[in-house]
Amino acid sequence: MTWIQSRTLWATPYPGSENRLNWSFTPYYPGNGEIPGLWVMLPFHSDLLANLINLPFLALGALTLRALLRRLGARSRIADLMAWTLFFLPYSWTRLVNTGYVEPYWLFLLLASMGYVADLLTEPPSVRSVVGLGLGLGLLLGAKSSAPIYVAVMLIAVLPPGRSVSLKDERVPGAYAIRGLRGRPPQGVSGEGGPVARSERG
Repeated sequence: MTWIQSRTLWATPYPGSENRLNWSFTPYYPGNGEIPGLWVMLPFHSDLLANLINLPFLALGALTLRALLRRLGARSRIADLMAWTLFFLPYSWTRLVNTGYVEPYWLFLLLASMGYVADLLTEPPSVRSVVGLGLGLGLLLGAKSSAPIYVAVMLIAVLPPGRSVSLKDERVPGAYAIRGLRGRPPQGVSGEGGPVARSERG
């Protein structure tokens, strides 16, 4: 509400913390993270429903996590368990769902972008995947100031552009990371002569 009351989209210091570092409302949030919250304020011209905006994003995040895990080859029961676990995390309900925090929205965008990255790494590039990844990364950048780190990692993962890659292709950083997420370390790590093999031999 502070940036609305001050009638500005620029950085607005948090009341009483003008001299503290990082205690300010920045232009990132009204651009992306708080715009959905603004829509639920319109019906009653108040913040009566504002705290409900994170609930659908939490649900979307759980569904997106399930889809991502299934895309990476996880069994259906495991994907279901992880999705329900994310949805019912106590922290999600005690701190996120009933506040205006941007984390549920940001997590949904992060998981959705990761899903498109997985598509681009395992299939020939499609318009849907490229456009979806572009939209996801663009909104992600605007939702939280720490997003550039994650965006950079995902952009590196889909290089080189213009071709699909195998998850066995050790030369591609994204394939290397995806194999690790699936619990299958690359051959250079787990194969003969790798650190895992050496540790197992004692």
